[in-house]
Amino acid sequence: MDEEIQRLEQDQQSVSKYAEQYQRFPEQMNQSRNSVSQIVEEHRLKLVRIDPYGKIEEAQQSNEQMLDRLKLGEVPVTAQHAERASLLLAEAVQITQRLADLKLKNARDIQSIVTKLSQYAAQDRELSALTARAQTQYRGKYWEQAWRQYREELQAVDTVQSALRRVTQWCNEDVQEYEQARSELDHILALLQKLDQAAEHYSDLIRKLDHKLEEAKQMQASAEDSFAQGLHTIDRHRICSNWLQQEKSLAAMQSSIRQLLAQQPYDMDLLTDTGTRFMNEANQFLSAVERAAIQKQNVEQELARMEQPYRSSSAKYGSRLNVHQYGSQFSSISTDVDRLMHNGAYDEAARKSGILTAMEQAYESIIRQERQQEEAAARQAANRNTSGNSSGGSSWGNNNNSNSSGGSSW
Repeated sequence: MDEEIQRLEQDQQSVSKYAEQYQRFPEQMNQSRNSVSQIVEEHRLKLVRIDPYGKIEEAQQSNEQMLDRLKLGEVPVTAQHAERASLLLAEAVQITQRLADLKLKNARDIQSIVTKLSQYAAQDRELSALTARAQTQYRGKYWEQAWRQYREELQAVDTVQSALRRVTQWCNEDVQEYEQARSELDHILALLQKLDQAAEHYSDLIRKLDHKLEEAKQMQASAEDSFAQGLHTIDRHRICSNWLQQEKSLAAMQSSIRQLLAQQPYDMDLLTDTGTRFMNEANQFLSAVERAAIQKQNVEQELARMEQPYRSSSAKYGSRLNVHQYGSQFSSISTDVDRLMHNGAYDEAARKSGILTAMEQAYESIIRQERQQEEAAARQAANRNTSGNSSGGSSWGNNNNSNSSGGSSW
Protein backbone atom coordinates (compact mmCIF):
# COMPACT_ATOMS: atom_id res chain seq x y z
CA MET A 1 0.00 0.00 0.00
CA ASP A 2 2.84 2.39 0.87
CA GLU A 3 4.61 1.61 -2.38
CA GLU A 4 1.45 2.36 -4.36
CA ILE A 5 1.05 5.70 -2.60
CA GLN A 6 4.71 6.53 -3.26
CA ARG A 7 4.31 5.67 -6.95
CA LEU A 8 1.23 7.86 -7.24
CA GLU A 9 3.10 10.74 -5.61
CA GLN A 10 5.97 10.33 -8.07
CA ASP A 11 3.56 10.21 -10.99
CA GLN A 12 1.91 13.36 -9.71
CA GLN A 13 5.30 15.12 -9.57
CA SER A 14 6.09 13.92 -13.10
CA VAL A 15 2.75 15.19 -14.36
CA SER A 16 3.52 18.62 -12.92
CA LYS A 17 7.01 18.64 -14.45
CA TYR A 18 5.89 17.67 -17.95
CA ALA A 19 2.93 20.02 -17.77
CA GLU A 20 5.33 22.88 -17.04
CA GLN A 21 7.60 21.73 -19.90
CA TYR A 22 4.62 21.75 -22.26
CA GLN A 23 3.82 25.30 -21.25
CA ARG A 24 7.44 26.46 -21.69
CA PHE A 25 7.86 24.76 -25.04
CA PRO A 26 6.53 27.60 -27.25
CA GLU A 27 9.12 29.96 -25.80
CA GLN A 28 11.90 27.38 -26.26
CA MET A 29 10.76 26.71 -29.80
CA ASN A 30 10.84 30.41 -30.62
CA GLN A 31 14.36 30.72 -29.18
CA SER A 32 15.57 27.85 -31.33
CA ARG A 33 13.87 29.24 -34.43
CA ASN A 34 15.38 32.68 -33.84
CA SER A 35 18.88 31.18 -33.35
CA VAL A 36 18.60 29.23 -36.60
CA SER A 37 17.34 32.27 -38.48
CA GLN A 38 20.13 34.46 -37.10
CA ILE A 39 22.82 31.95 -38.17
CA VAL A 40 21.24 31.55 -41.62
CA GLU A 41 21.06 35.29 -42.20
CA GLU A 42 24.56 36.00 -40.84
CA HIS A 43 26.22 33.40 -43.03
CA ARG A 44 23.77 33.52 -45.93
CA LEU A 45 23.06 29.82 -45.79
CA LYS A 46 20.76 28.12 -48.27
CA LEU A 47 20.21 25.01 -46.12
CA VAL A 48 20.63 22.72 -49.13
CA ARG A 49 21.25 19.46 -47.25
CA ILE A 50 19.76 20.23 -43.82
CA ASP A 51 16.32 21.22 -42.57
CA PRO A 52 16.56 22.81 -39.13
CA TYR A 53 13.09 24.28 -39.40
CA GLY A 54 11.72 20.81 -40.11
CA LYS A 55 13.31 19.56 -36.91
CA ILE A 56 11.65 22.40 -35.00
CA GLU A 57 8.31 21.27 -36.42
CA GLU A 58 9.07 17.69 -35.39
CA ALA A 59 9.84 18.95 -31.92
CA GLN A 60 6.47 20.67 -31.78
CA GLN A 61 4.75 17.45 -32.80
CA SER A 62 6.60 15.53 -30.09
CA ASN A 63 5.53 18.13 -27.58
CA GLU A 64 1.88 17.61 -28.51
CA GLN A 65 2.31 13.85 -28.35
CA MET A 66 3.81 14.29 -24.91
CA LEU A 67 0.66 16.09 -23.77
CA ASP A 68 -1.58 13.38 -25.20
CA ARG A 69 0.34 10.66 -23.35
CA LEU A 70 0.41 12.76 -20.22
CA LYS A 71 -3.40 12.99 -20.26
CA LEU A 72 -3.57 9.22 -20.50
CA GLY A 73 -1.24 8.89 -17.52
CA GLU A 74 1.42 7.10 -19.55
CA VAL A 75 4.38 8.65 -17.73
CA PRO A 76 7.23 6.58 -19.32
CA VAL A 77 6.03 7.33 -22.89
CA THR A 78 5.48 10.94 -21.90
CA ALA A 79 9.10 11.17 -20.78
CA GLN A 80 10.29 9.81 -24.15
CA HIS A 81 8.34 12.42 -26.12
CA ALA A 82 9.53 15.20 -23.80
CA GLU A 83 13.18 14.20 -24.24
CA ARG A 84 12.82 13.92 -28.03
CA ALA A 85 11.24 17.38 -28.26
CA SER A 86 14.16 18.95 -26.37
CA LEU A 87 16.76 17.09 -28.44
CA LEU A 88 15.16 18.13 -31.73
CA LEU A 89 15.23 21.81 -30.74
CA ALA A 90 18.90 21.59 -29.78
CA GLU A 91 19.78 19.63 -32.92
CA ALA A 92 18.12 22.22 -35.17
CA VAL A 93 20.53 24.87 -33.86
CA GLN A 94 23.53 22.54 -33.87
CA ILE A 95 23.25 21.44 -37.51
CA THR A 96 22.78 25.03 -38.61
CA GLN A 97 25.81 26.20 -36.64
CA ARG A 98 27.88 23.30 -37.97
CA LEU A 99 27.03 24.28 -41.53
CA ALA A 100 28.12 27.84 -40.81
CA ASP A 101 31.35 26.59 -39.25
CA LEU A 102 31.99 24.37 -42.25
CA LYS A 103 31.55 27.31 -44.58
CA LEU A 104 34.18 29.29 -42.68
CA LYS A 105 36.59 26.36 -42.25
CA ASN A 106 36.31 25.37 -45.90
CA ALA A 107 37.12 28.91 -46.98
CA ARG A 108 40.21 29.02 -44.73
CA ASP A 109 41.45 25.64 -45.92
CA ILE A 110 40.91 26.52 -49.58
CA GLN A 111 43.03 29.64 -49.11
CA SER A 112 45.70 27.67 -47.27
CA ILE A 113 45.83 25.06 -50.03
CA VAL A 114 46.09 27.74 -52.73
CA THR A 115 49.03 29.28 -50.84
CA LYS A 116 50.77 25.92 -50.45
CA LEU A 117 50.31 25.05 -54.11
CA SER A 118 51.96 28.33 -55.07
CA GLN A 119 55.04 27.42 -52.97
CA TYR A 120 55.66 23.90 -54.23
CA ALA A 121 57.40 24.99 -57.42
CA ALA A 122 60.03 26.98 -55.50
CA GLN A 123 60.43 24.16 -52.99
CA ASP A 124 60.93 21.66 -55.80
CA ARG A 125 63.67 23.81 -57.32
CA GLU A 126 65.46 23.95 -53.96
CA LEU A 127 65.22 20.19 -53.46
CA SER A 128 66.36 19.57 -57.03
CA ALA A 129 69.43 21.71 -56.33
CA LEU A 130 70.08 19.66 -53.18
CA THR A 131 69.79 16.52 -55.27
CA ALA A 132 72.31 17.77 -57.83
CA ARG A 133 74.78 18.34 -55.00
CA ALA A 134 73.92 15.03 -53.33
CA GLN A 135 74.63 13.16 -56.56
CA THR A 136 78.14 14.58 -56.51
CA GLN A 137 78.87 14.27 -52.79
CA TYR A 138 77.09 11.19 -51.44
CA ARG A 139 76.51 7.62 -52.49
CA GLY A 140 73.01 7.01 -53.78
CA LYS A 141 72.24 4.48 -51.04
CA TYR A 142 71.88 7.37 -48.59
CA TRP A 143 69.36 9.57 -50.41
CA GLU A 144 67.91 8.08 -53.62
CA GLN A 145 65.00 6.27 -51.97
CA ALA A 146 63.90 9.41 -50.10
CA TRP A 147 64.18 11.42 -53.31
CA ARG A 148 62.00 8.93 -55.22
CA GLN A 149 59.42 9.01 -52.42
CA TYR A 150 59.29 12.79 -52.58
CA ARG A 151 58.87 12.77 -56.36
CA GLU A 152 56.02 10.28 -56.10
CA GLU A 153 54.23 12.41 -53.52
CA LEU A 154 54.81 15.51 -55.65
CA GLN A 155 52.54 14.05 -58.31
CA ALA A 156 49.66 14.71 -55.93
CA VAL A 157 49.91 18.41 -56.81
CA ASP A 158 48.11 17.86 -60.13
CA THR A 159 45.44 15.79 -58.38
CA VAL A 160 45.01 18.48 -55.74
CA GLN A 161 44.67 21.26 -58.26
CA SER A 162 41.91 19.39 -60.06
CA ALA A 163 40.13 18.51 -56.82
CA LEU A 164 40.45 22.07 -55.56
CA ARG A 165 38.51 23.37 -58.53
CA ARG A 166 35.62 21.04 -57.65
CA VAL A 167 35.76 22.06 -53.99
CA THR A 168 35.69 25.73 -54.90
CA GLN A 169 32.62 25.11 -57.01
CA TRP A 170 30.88 23.23 -54.21
CA CYS A 171 31.58 26.09 -51.81
CA ASN A 172 30.11 28.64 -54.17
CA GLU A 173 27.33 30.73 -52.61
CA ASP A 174 24.89 29.41 -55.17
CA VAL A 175 25.78 25.75 -54.49
CA GLN A 176 26.78 25.50 -50.79
CA GLU A 177 27.64 21.81 -50.78
CA TYR A 178 29.78 22.36 -47.70
CA GLU A 179 29.62 18.79 -46.37
CA GLN A 180 30.74 17.31 -49.68
CA ALA A 181 33.44 19.96 -49.98
CA ARG A 182 34.64 19.18 -46.45
CA SER A 183 35.16 15.53 -47.28
CA GLU A 184 37.19 16.39 -50.38
CA LEU A 185 39.22 19.00 -48.51
CA ASP A 186 40.17 16.46 -45.85
CA HIS A 187 41.42 14.17 -48.60
CA ILE A 188 43.38 17.01 -50.23
CA LEU A 189 44.98 18.02 -46.93
CA ALA A 190 46.01 14.40 -46.28
CA LEU A 191 47.74 14.26 -49.69
CA LEU A 192 49.56 17.53 -49.07
CA GLN A 193 50.60 16.42 -45.60
CA LYS A 194 52.25 13.33 -47.08
CA LEU A 195 54.00 15.53 -49.65
CA ASP A 196 55.21 17.95 -46.96
CA GLN A 197 56.48 15.08 -44.82
CA ALA A 198 58.34 13.54 -47.77
CA ALA A 199 59.93 16.89 -48.64
CA GLU A 200 60.93 17.55 -45.04
CA HIS A 201 62.31 14.04 -44.65
CA TYR A 202 64.43 14.41 -47.78
CA SER A 203 65.82 17.84 -46.92
CA ASP A 204 66.49 16.72 -43.33
CA LEU A 205 68.33 13.67 -44.65
CA ILE A 206 70.61 15.86 -46.80
CA ARG A 207 71.22 18.16 -43.83
CA LYS A 208 72.26 15.18 -41.71
CA LEU A 209 74.62 13.96 -44.42
CA ASP A 210 76.17 17.44 -44.61
CA HIS A 211 76.55 17.46 -40.83
CA LYS A 212 78.21 14.03 -40.83
CA LEU A 213 80.59 15.17 -43.56
CA GLU A 214 81.54 18.24 -41.57
CA GLU A 215 82.07 16.09 -38.47
CA ALA A 216 84.29 13.73 -40.45
CA LYS A 217 86.41 16.65 -41.65
CA GLN A 218 86.70 17.98 -38.11
CA MET A 219 87.72 14.54 -36.83
CA GLN A 220 90.35 14.36 -39.57
CA ALA A 221 91.75 17.78 -38.64
CA SER A 222 91.77 16.94 -34.93
CA ALA A 223 93.42 13.54 -35.51
CA GLU A 224 96.10 14.96 -37.80
CA ASP A 225 96.86 17.68 -35.26
CA SER A 226 97.20 15.12 -32.44
CA PHE A 227 99.39 12.90 -34.64
CA ALA A 228 101.64 15.81 -35.57
CA GLN A 229 101.91 16.95 -31.95
CA GLY A 230 102.87 13.45 -30.89
CA LEU A 231 105.63 13.22 -33.51
CA HIS A 232 106.91 16.67 -32.56
CA THR A 233 106.98 15.73 -28.87
CA ILE A 234 108.94 12.56 -29.63
CA ASP A 235 111.48 14.55 -31.64
CA ARG A 236 111.77 17.43 -29.20
CA HIS A 237 112.20 15.30 -26.10
CA ARG A 238 114.15 12.56 -27.91
CA ILE A 239 111.83 9.95 -26.53
CA CYS A 240 113.00 6.39 -27.11
CA SER A 241 110.24 3.86 -27.42
CA ASN A 242 108.72 1.43 -29.85
CA TRP A 243 106.39 3.97 -31.54
CA LEU A 244 107.13 2.72 -35.05
CA GLN A 245 104.14 0.42 -35.29
CA GLN A 246 101.73 3.07 -34.02
CA GLU A 247 103.23 5.70 -36.31
CA LYS A 248 102.81 3.41 -39.31
CA SER A 249 99.21 2.62 -38.33
CA LEU A 250 98.33 6.28 -37.86
CA ALA A 251 100.06 7.26 -41.08
CA ALA A 252 98.04 4.61 -42.91
CA MET A 253 94.76 5.88 -41.40
CA GLN A 254 95.73 9.45 -42.25
CA SER A 255 96.37 8.46 -45.84
CA SER A 256 93.12 6.46 -45.94
CA ILE A 257 90.88 9.28 -44.74
CA ARG A 258 92.55 11.74 -47.08
CA GLN A 259 91.86 9.42 -49.97
CA LEU A 260 88.23 8.96 -48.87
CA LEU A 261 87.74 12.73 -48.72
CA ALA A 262 89.34 13.12 -52.13
CA GLN A 263 86.99 10.62 -53.78
CA GLN A 264 83.37 11.66 -54.37
CA PRO A 265 80.66 10.57 -53.95
CA TYR A 266 81.45 9.79 -50.33
CA ASP A 267 80.77 6.56 -48.52
CA MET A 268 79.71 8.26 -45.30
CA ASP A 269 79.68 5.10 -43.19
CA LEU A 270 83.25 4.24 -44.12
CA LEU A 271 84.33 7.87 -43.82
CA THR A 272 82.78 8.25 -40.36
CA ASP A 273 84.22 4.96 -39.08
CA THR A 274 87.70 5.75 -40.39
CA GLY A 275 87.62 9.30 -39.03
CA THR A 276 86.45 8.15 -35.61
CA ARG A 277 89.10 5.43 -35.37
CA PHE A 278 91.83 7.79 -36.60
CA MET A 279 90.87 10.47 -34.08
CA ASN A 280 90.66 8.05 -31.14
CA GLU A 281 93.97 6.36 -31.88
CA ALA A 282 95.72 9.67 -32.58
CA ASN A 283 94.52 11.04 -29.24
CA GLN A 284 95.69 7.88 -27.47
CA PHE A 285 99.04 8.17 -29.24
CA LEU A 286 99.47 11.79 -28.18
CA SER A 287 98.53 11.01 -24.57
CA ALA A 288 101.00 8.13 -24.42
CA VAL A 289 103.79 10.26 -25.90
CA GLU A 290 103.13 13.16 -23.53
CA ARG A 291 103.06 10.74 -20.59
CA ALA A 292 106.38 9.23 -21.74
CA ALA A 293 107.90 12.72 -22.06
CA ILE A 294 106.93 13.53 -18.48
CA GLN A 295 108.27 10.17 -17.26
CA LYS A 296 111.55 10.69 -19.13
CA GLN A 297 111.98 14.13 -17.63
CA ASN A 298 111.27 12.78 -14.15
CA VAL A 299 113.77 9.97 -14.56
CA GLU A 300 116.46 12.33 -15.81
CA GLN A 301 115.90 14.59 -12.83
CA GLU A 302 116.00 11.60 -10.49
CA LEU A 303 119.25 10.35 -12.00
CA ALA A 304 120.84 13.76 -11.55
CA ARG A 305 119.59 13.86 -7.98
CA MET A 306 121.01 10.38 -7.34
CA GLU A 307 124.46 10.97 -8.81
CA GLN A 308 125.30 14.27 -7.15
CA PRO A 309 124.83 13.08 -3.53
CA TYR A 310 126.59 9.86 -4.40
CA ARG A 311 129.70 11.58 -5.73
CA SER A 312 129.87 14.19 -2.96
CA SER A 313 129.17 11.68 -0.21
CA SER A 314 131.70 9.22 -1.60
CA ALA A 315 134.36 11.90 -1.45
CA LYS A 316 133.28 13.10 2.00
CA TYR A 317 132.77 9.75 3.71
CA GLY A 318 134.98 7.54 1.59
CA SER A 319 137.53 7.22 4.36
CA ARG A 320 134.91 6.16 6.91
CA LEU A 321 132.34 4.33 4.73
CA ASN A 322 132.86 1.32 2.56
CA VAL A 323 131.32 2.86 -0.57
CA HIS A 324 132.53 0.09 -2.82
CA GLN A 325 129.36 -1.90 -2.40
CA TYR A 326 127.26 1.21 -3.14
CA GLY A 327 129.44 2.08 -6.11
CA SER A 328 128.79 -1.35 -7.58
CA GLN A 329 125.08 -0.92 -6.99
CA PHE A 330 125.12 2.53 -8.47
CA SER A 331 126.95 1.37 -11.60
CA SER A 332 124.60 -1.57 -12.02
CA ILE A 333 121.50 0.55 -11.57
CA SER A 334 122.83 3.25 -13.87
CA THR A 335 123.38 0.62 -16.56
CA ASP A 336 119.87 -0.74 -16.08
CA VAL A 337 118.39 2.75 -16.18
CA ASP A 338 120.28 3.59 -19.37
CA ARG A 339 118.97 0.43 -20.95
CA LEU A 340 115.40 1.08 -19.82
CA MET A 341 115.59 4.68 -20.96
CA HIS A 342 116.84 3.58 -24.36
CA ASN A 343 113.91 1.17 -24.62
CA GLY A 344 111.49 3.85 -23.49
CA ALA A 345 110.56 2.06 -20.26
CA TYR A 346 110.60 5.29 -18.29
CA ASP A 347 108.19 4.20 -15.59
CA GLU A 348 110.33 1.15 -14.78
CA ALA A 349 113.52 3.23 -14.89
CA ALA A 350 112.01 5.60 -12.36
CA ARG A 351 111.71 2.77 -9.87
CA LYS A 352 115.46 1.99 -10.06
CA SER A 353 116.38 4.43 -7.31
CA GLY A 354 116.81 2.15 -4.32
CA ILE A 355 120.56 2.82 -4.04
CA LEU A 356 119.94 6.44 -3.17
CA THR A 357 117.83 5.48 -0.19
CA ALA A 358 120.40 2.91 0.98
CA MET A 359 123.34 5.34 0.71
CA GLU A 360 121.45 8.15 2.38
CA GLN A 361 120.58 5.86 5.27
CA ALA A 362 124.25 4.80 5.57
CA TYR A 363 125.41 8.42 5.48
CA GLU A 364 122.91 9.40 8.16
CA SER A 365 124.05 6.46 10.29
CA ILE A 366 127.69 7.63 10.04
CA ILE A 367 126.72 11.16 10.91
CA ARG A 368 124.82 9.91 13.97
CA GLN A 369 127.78 7.78 15.03
CA GLU A 370 130.21 10.67 14.62
CA ARG A 371 127.92 12.98 16.52
CA GLN A 372 127.55 10.45 19.29
CA GLN A 373 131.33 10.01 19.41
CA GLU A 374 131.89 13.76 19.52
CA GLU A 375 129.28 14.12 22.25
CA ALA A 376 130.90 11.29 24.22
CA ALA A 377 134.36 12.86 23.80
CA ALA A 378 132.98 16.20 24.91
CA ARG A 379 131.46 14.63 28.02
CA GLN A 380 134.71 12.88 28.86
CA ALA A 381 136.68 16.11 28.45
CA ALA A 382 134.18 17.90 30.64
CA ASN A 383 134.50 15.20 33.28
CA ARG A 384 138.29 15.42 33.23
CA ASN A 385 138.17 19.18 33.65
CA THR A 386 135.80 18.83 36.55
CA SER A 387 138.00 16.23 38.25
CA GLY A 388 141.18 18.34 37.78
CA ASN A 389 139.55 21.38 39.29
CA SER A 390 138.41 19.46 42.33
CA SER A 391 141.94 18.03 43.05
CA GLY A 392 143.70 21.43 42.74
CA GLY A 393 141.41 23.01 45.33
CA SER A 394 142.31 20.47 48.04
CA SER A 395 146.04 20.89 47.55
CA TRP A 396 145.75 24.66 47.82
CA GLY A 397 143.93 24.27 51.07
CA ASN A 398 146.67 22.04 52.48
CA ASN A 399 149.30 24.60 51.61
CA ASN A 400 147.34 27.16 53.50
CA ASN A 401 147.26 24.89 56.48
CA SER A 402 151.03 24.38 56.30
CA ASN A 403 151.59 28.08 56.10
CA SER A 404 149.49 28.60 59.19
CA SER A 405 151.28 26.01 61.10
CA GLY A 406 154.57 27.33 59.95
CA GLY A 407 153.55 30.79 60.94
CA SER A 408 152.47 29.64 64.28
CA SER A 409 155.60 27.70 64.69
CA TRP A 410 157.49 30.61 63.41
